This record gives sequence, C-alpha cells and structure tokens, in this order.
Amino acid sequence: MLLLLLLQTTTTTTTTTTTTTTTTTAAAATTTVYYYSLLLLLLLLLLLLLLLLLLLLLLLLLLLLLLLLLLLLLLQFQNCSTF
Repeated sequence: MLLLLLLQTTTTTTTTTTTTTTTTTAAAATTTVYYYSLLLLLLLLLLLLLLLLLLLLLLLLLLLLLLLLLLLLLLQFQNCSTF
C-alpha cells in the first residue's frame, strides 16, 4: 500500500514537471516568433521608407530635368530673337 502511494506521488510530480516544461517551452517559442515577426515588420517598414526615398529622389531628378529643358527652350527662343 505504501509502495503504491509512493509510486502515485512520483507519477504526479513527473506529470506536473513535464507540463510546466512544455508550457514554458511553448511560451518561449511564441515569444521568439513574436520578436522575429516584429523584426520582419521593422525591416519591411525600413524597405518601404527606402522605396519612398528613392521615389522622392526620382521625382526630384525629373523636376530638375524639366527645369533644364525649360531653360534650354528659353535659350532657344532667345537665340531666335537675336537673328
């Protein structure tokens, strides 16, 4: 009878320890996935910001080209009026 009680207590303790370890491991894995998702989101936002900056630079270059063409057009008209 005493042996049966001792065996039952040991089994209960082992089950509780296994459940606690499994829960802790699952929580750690969930936290790791959360941090990796957060890092991926941060990298995606950084890529979006870089793309926006590139688009702004392209727009600025286009505006500069347009101003250069306008200047050339004005110079062309100025040369025509002198003749």
